[in-house]
Amino acid sequence: MNLYEILHEECIQVKLKPSDKISMLREIVKLSKRNSILNDKSGDEIFQGLMDREKLGSTGFGNNIAIPHCALDGISDFVVGIITVPDGIDFESLDGKKTKLFVFIVVPKDRRNEHIRLLSKISSVLRDPEKVNEILSGKNPSVVRESFLRHTIIDEEVKESKEYSLFNVVIQLEEKFNDILEVFTETDDCSVSVIEANNASRYLYSLPLFSSFWSDREKGFCRVIVAGVKKSLSNDVLRRINMIIEELEEKSGVMILVQDIFYLNGSLNI
Repeated sequence: MNLYEILHEECIQVKLKPSDKISMLREIVKLSKRNSILNDKSGDEIFQGLMDREKLGSTGFGNNIAIPHCALDGISDFVVGIITVPDGIDFESLDGKKTKLFVFIVVPKDRRNEHIRLLSKISSVLRDPEKVNEILSGKNPSVVRESFLRHTIIDEEVKESKEYSLFNVVIQLEEKFNDILEVFTETDDCSVSVIEANNASRYLYSLPLFSSFWSDREKGFCRVIVAGVKKSLSNDVLRRINMIIEELEEKSGVMILVQDIFYLNGSLNI
């Protein structure tokens, strides 16, 4: 998905001063309606969609950022916009801090996979405080747009490739699972699945020789991520996973296997 094509200056507003969460959502509705894709949608319908998502849990994810989003029937493409609030407001953020940067998304309900990938890509950029501060410092919509896009197009210019690599990542460390899974969900045109697994000790337990090493109370965590990744993107995916692994004091608990795929047909929903 090319963010250059779906993020427009008319859907960006800087230095807004909303009074609370509801007024912020109303501002998002007004800004999103500047995009002609939403011409046939009423402001009330968009507002209700955003509110329904907030009822599931605040999209204020912490570190001064929020990604309000909703999916609607009957729209042809994605609508993305940005609002900066230098003083911050209470958006019921998960960390209890004020929220200053809002990236909102309104998506077609039938494009769930792309919705998830876009959320993953945006959230990965906004985890970096330096990037957030740079975007917040933009003095007009043009500057904010260019600043935001500069950090989100890492893979946009990679040429299309029909060759794929097969990733198998075995993870025994629960605290690293989400970070590694997000590497794949942020990667364009990547089919990914998660297999619940068990450590080998569970099966060795049935052998008398090894029964003293394991019990039912010590099942442990083990999951396998299986993903088909474009070969042109494989090195970047591998680099990002290795960065996560290098944070470990002991280099055990995660294993990566990468193979060339001879034949691939079909795709998976996220």
